[in-house]
Amino acid sequence: MKKIITTRRAGLLLLAFSLFLLIGCSGDAEPAQEVAQEQPTAEPPTEEPTPEPTAVPTTVPTPTPEPTSTPVPLEIFLDEGDELMYLSDWDGAEVKYQEGQALYPDDPRPLGHLSFLYTHRPETRENALEVAQNAVDLDPENAEMMAYLSIAYNNNSQPDNALQMAEDAYDIDPENGLVLIALAQAQIDTNQFDEALENAQKGVEIFPEFAEAHITLSVAHLVRDEVEEAEEAIKEGYANFNKFAPILISRAGFFGINEEYQDEAFLLGDALKVDPNNIPAKLAIASNFRNDEEYDQALETCDEVVDLQPELPDGYECRGYTYLENEFYDEAFESFDLAIERDVETTNGYYGRGRTYLSQGECQSAREEFVKVLDLYPYSVNAQKLIGYTFLCEDDYTGAIESFQQAQEMNAYDEEPLFGLAIAYRGEERYEEAVELLQQVVEQDPESGFYFMELGITLSEAGDNEGAEEAALTAVDLDPEEAQPLIVLAEIYLDQDRYFDAENNFEAALELEPENIGALIGLGLAYGLQDRCGEALGVLNQARDLDPDNFAAGEIYQQCLTVYRYDNPPGVQGDPVDEGGALGIVKSVVASRLGLEQWQVVAEFGTANDGNRLLSIAYLSQYDPAQQPNEFANEINSAMLAATDAFVRTDSVPVYLVVEAVSVQGESIVSLGSRFVHRTDAVDWWNGSLSDGAYIGKMRS
Repeated sequence: MKKIITTRRAGLLLLAFSLFLLIGCSGDAEPAQEVAQEQPTAEPPTEEPTPEPTAVPTTVPTPTPEPTSTPVPLEIFLDEGDELMYLSDWDGAEVKYQEGQALYPDDPRPLGHLSFLYTHRPETRENALEVAQNAVDLDPENAEMMAYLSIAYNNNSQPDNALQMAEDAYDIDPENGLVLIALAQAQIDTNQFDEALENAQKGVEIFPEFAEAHITLSVAHLVRDEVEEAEEAIKEGYANFNKFAPILISRAGFFGINEEYQDEAFLLGDALKVDPNNIPAKLAIASNFRNDEEYDQALETCDEVVDLQPELPDGYECRGYTYLENEFYDEAFESFDLAIERDVETTNGYYGRGRTYLSQGECQSAREEFVKVLDLYPYSVNAQKLIGYTFLCEDDYTGAIESFQQAQEMNAYDEEPLFGLAIAYRGEERYEEAVELLQQVVEQDPESGFYFMELGITLSEAGDNEGAEEAALTAVDLDPEEAQPLIVLAEIYLDQDRYFDAENNFEAALELEPENIGALIGLGLAYGLQDRCGEALGVLNQARDLDPDNFAAGEIYQQCLTVYRYDNPPGVQGDPVDEGGALGIVKSVVASRLGLEQWQVVAEFGTANDGNRLLSIAYLSQYDPAQQPNEFANEINSAMLAATDAFVRTDSVPVYLVVEAVSVQGESIVSLGSRFVHRTDAVDWWNGSLSDGAYIGKMRS
């Protein structure tokens, strides 16, 4: 029984993308608002020595000079503006830079700092390009001004222009720290990861007091799947700049990626103390709420972002992803549409719409959304991978192979394109190639139970039962709280005719997820293959109740029912059971069918008023017949059908069957209603004269 492929690492990748947004350089997501960091400031000009006063004749009186105004050095404005920007006082920083520009209109540095400030504010991001270009126009050979322009290009989704400008700046001044950081950011956004890491490392060495240098280095490690090194880079930056909200947010993001949430809330809280309206901090907090499945709190936080910035897409995208993860698809679409209305180039909005379509199995529509992302941002590895998954969704393995190969060429450090390729090869029954790729994947990520589980499935389909069992056992060890690895292991055992081992693992999976359809069907099959069709019918009925249209559950159920009726015809002429055995069957099957514990079902034989034998059953109902009449009727009918098996086979040939639903109210047991059936109707059902869905017997209340 095959599984629908999911991407468990999607949550992790989305966290990585949100971090990339902090510096506006990601091959996998739209460059979004940057977080303000320290800026390089030029050394103050060396003061000229004051000349000695010229002697004047003592006979001539010296006039008293008029007082002169000494201009404030430009560095004062830049330093004060930087300090305000660190504390997220964007307006105050802007005023300082503008004051410096007014006093020194021919100096490009105030414009450079001002452009960097604008890249950190989503509402002014487009202004950053114009201001940075003006700075370069004032001094066309100034490498730092060119670096500011490169950063502005990066934050406005123009990675090629950003790279060209950074390379030109590097040709002028290859030892400038800001230039190296701008070049590294542009290289990350154009998928040149090795070069980006080298330049980011040099940038940190040359300019260690620049907070953004540490963030850029951490991202350069992260895109190479070097999470520990990335976290170390953030920690080093945090040690130097821990009073600044941006670094706190960045470090918190890495703790989230490593699933070490214990420090994250504290850091984000500090960020909000510095700036109560810090949008990146609120978005990160909303993401944490989603990780903990606290969707109401996540939505409240997203709403705060919308209230603060109703003209920007960020809060609406936050809402959309919250609705998507909570499977409210209509609301998710509405939120992503609102985000796109506010910014037609918001790749996060198109990502969200595509993921929502994909969650609903609308593969073609999802692919159209991800293609829009690539049109806006051709270096997006993530969009390319998601296009591959849309092809897998349609069983179009040729299209999937092409897409995943392109994604792998874009980032050789990402194991997910290899995984997607392996699944596509498996779909084409190219098992040797699929196994080889999956073995590479688990080598790159040896802690992923999901990847080991898929390796087990592939080895099983390739006929390597021993290797399949080993991989599946590893998956179970890595993810002991997940039901799916246990199901895969159980199915491998079924293929090996190890039915008892399969049964144990299906049951273990159901302990973790009592309503897992795959586990219920598998357990029913394991029972049936052991000639235990009575038990099989019980669990298969549960599967059919949960998913009435499930083909596998219906087919196996009918096969078991046919075998069971053939082997156990009604009455003493078949395979009768005594009344004690019948009571055991009744309690087991009714409890299983209704999802109850056996102690919540009571069964006994007695004598009716007309002297005939009577089988009486009472069970603890989960429904109120007054408030939930349809659910109650279906429940009591299910109990009746489940009990009929033992009723028609009892060797004492009872004539009447009564099933009663009860509830506990205080210290009293109250009857909610009962159904009465004569043996003739029960035998008719048994022989197939009545359908399984028929309401046999008469209701009594």
